[in-house]
Amino acid sequence: MEREELRIISKCDKVVYVSPFTADMIRNKYSQLADKILFLPIPVVETDGNRPGTSSSKLLGYLGDYDTTNRNIYPLLEVITNNNFDFVIAGNSDLKIKGNDKIRVYTRISVNEIKRIQQEIDIFICLCNKSGTQIPGKAYHYAATGKPVVIILDGERADDIGLYLSRFERYHLCNNKPIEILECIRNAMEDHKKYVLPVALKVENVASVMLKKTV
Repeated sequence: MEREELRIISKCDKVVYVSPFTADMIRNKYSQLADKILFLPIPVVETDGNRPGTSSSKLLGYLGDYDTTNRNIYPLLEVITNNNFDFVIAGNSDLKIKGNDKIRVYTRISVNEIKRIQQEIDIFICLCNKSGTQIPGKAYHYAATGKPVVIILDGERADDIGLYLSRFERYHLCNNKPIEILECIRNAMEDHKKYVLPVALKVENVASVMLKKTV
């Protein structure tokens, strides 16, 4: 695996990673190729997903896989069930969640269905991996909506990822502990400010930075 990774990077003029921590890790791993490694966030554009949710009460949504090998979703589920929140979850997992009148559960569904559900959701939830340097791609994409985004930090790089994301002044951040998750969700529910897409994530800005770094 590493051999193939090294071969691919060596053949490229530049290699872009969307997590600064993954980029740093690769630079350290292949120091002879460090000048090829770049970091840029995922560029996003505002969509019609920025409309307010349609539910009478706040609907929380987690859209993505949650295999327990990679993500610890138990604290979030504890908060959801103990506080009787309206919740929709969609994704593949080795964990079987029972739905009820407050919780809707889907496996992996089509893009069109995801778009429909996103319109209903009032507060998006992202859950970081239990280990590694990656930042959930949805954290970038959800920033393009006008809705609150709760990001649950986890893993050995939780503090670093939290510090990086806090610079956008766009997210509600907490550690993967029930008491912190509950407080973060409540803060998001009470937050009525108008969200805008951070300049650093706009397509034209990311493209401009990329051209400066690669030309």
